[in-house]
Amino acid sequence: MSKLLCSLILVLSCSSFLAQDGEYFVAFCSKEAGSGSLGGHAFVAIGKGVPFTCSTSDKQTEVWGLYAKGSSESCKPSSISAGASFFVGELPGCLFSDIRTDVNNLMILKCDLGEYLKVLNIIEMWNNKPYQLGKQDCLTFLIETMKLFPEIKVPSRQGLENFPNRFLEAAKELNGY
Repeated sequence: MSKLLCSLILVLSCSSFLAQDGEYFVAFCSKEAGSGSLGGHAFVAIGKGVPFTCSTSDKQTEVWGLYAKGSSESCKPSSISAGASFFVGELPGCLFSDIRTDVNNLMILKCDLGEYLKVLNIIEMWNNKPYQLGKQDCLTFLIETMKLFPEIKVPSRQGLENFPNRFLEAAKELNGY
């Protein structure tokens, strides 16, 4: 059974424990270039309640970013592999929890249960997708998640290609944040 279907069954069977409609959020986040990340990093946070003040130990907030997988079977991000993918093409990729990643920039949206479940579905679909810098990378994952929200204007990636922080600044400006 898919993770989304299991999530939906759990949501429907445990509705008394859920946040009230509108208490869900999605946050589009970025980390500046530097400190192990030459171009920066983009990632998505979802959760219930007040963003980034929820407990992270009981899955109230989840934070995911797409990475190039290192040489092992488990998801161990590798910035060397990420850079190499620009020249050699697709490499194995994986979503990795960015719950402890520094956030330099963010754009937060309140969302309803249906939108929250759509974001969970995107997370499920992107887990273990191939990684290629500039074509299918952390910023592409963030952009595809943004596109779930028709009220969000998504800027062109041209000229901002490998700089997630600059892209998020452009998105915030375009959307009046």
